[in-house]
Amino acid sequence: MFHVDQAIAIWRQKMLSAGMESSVSLDELESHLRDVIDEQHAHGLNLEQSFQVAMAQIGSATAITAEFKKVRNMNKPKREKIIYAIRALGFTAFAAMSVYGLFAGRIGASVGERLLGLSAVALTGILIVASAHAWRVLPVIAVKSLRMTVAVAIVLLGAVTTALVFDVVMPKYDLTLAQIVVKVLWALQPLTLGGVISAGLVEAADRRLTSATSN
Repeated sequence: MFHVDQAIAIWRQKMLSAGMESSVSLDELESHLRDVIDEQHAHGLNLEQSFQVAMAQIGSATAITAEFKKVRNMNKPKREKIIYAIRALGFTAFAAMSVYGLFAGRIGASVGERLLGLSAVALTGILIVASAHAWRVLPVIAVKSLRMTVAVAIVLLGAVTTALVFDVVMPKYDLTLAQIVVKVLWALQPLTLGGVISAGLVEAADRRLTSATSN
């Protein structure tokens, strides 16, 4: 006996295997599939026949996911420009506040401290620029759940390292305000690096998947 829910569950699995990563898009497709099944069933076809007609109207899993990838890739340049603009704006604000903090007369930073602080700011800028190209040198983790686990773990490691510097290392020293500013700038680097690697892992897998689909 034909079970429509079981058939749809198998269809969903095929869609996922073909590369459909968006659960929202897949839910929308399933809703449309069920609407077509109900419509065909109301016109006298049995459930199995209605399912086959609906499948024929929607298309194969490979064709659908390829179309979704095509639309996503068409919009990708616009998304990338927005991301780059946000990164540039964020870094500009960060750099401006850092330079003000280092050179404001009230904290009394020495020349060496200013150079160290500026070096940290420069490294942050380098990491932000590198984040757009990190995917080129990072491995492709094909399994999405593993990839996200590794990415989150790297970010957390960077955050924990930064937190340890703030909570464990810095309190042990009697620091001047200028020294605190410099150390904070350097303490942020592990968190920034973790974000760069995490984003690169996701981008590497996304580009490999897009390349495989287009070929």
